Amino acid sequence: MNKKKLNRIYPWILAVGASIGLLAAFVLTMEKIALLSDPGHQLSCSLNPVISCGSVILSDQASAFAFPNPLIGIGAFSALLTIGIAILAGASFKSWFWKGVQAGTIFGIGFVAWLIYQSLYSIGALCLYCMAVWSITWPIFWYTTLYNFREGH
Repeated sequence: MNKKKLNRIYPWILAVGASIGLLAAFVLTMEKIALLSDPGHQLSCSLNPVISCGSVILSDQASAFAFPNPLIGIGAFSALLTIGIAILAGASFKSWFWKGVQAGTIFGIGFVAWLIYQSLYSIGALCLYCMAVWSITWPIFWYTTLYNFREGH
């Protein structure tokens, strides 16, 4: 992919991808709150024993840093959405900023890889909204890395 095409599509990947991730993280947060208020709450994403958000949300892994993981997603995807929209509006950022974004996406992809492993091998269930976040984190990481290499950050 040439530099001009990458510069044209990258902010859209950030904006659209972050919007999807933000929506999924928000719904997961609302489901967690509903489950805490009413343990009998029927989750919208629990379809069967394998596709079961409840099993995932109630696991220890769902609060890896002592608070619900979707809160990390709300913060991270909000930041990425803002960056994507800012670039579309003509903003440019310093190299140190892009190094921070790269570090954030590296953390994100590492965390997602750990969560995928935990979901498949420890919890034994999948969460639809989690999978949406996992799916969008990979292209955001990939295109951020490509963009940073092409721009020399």
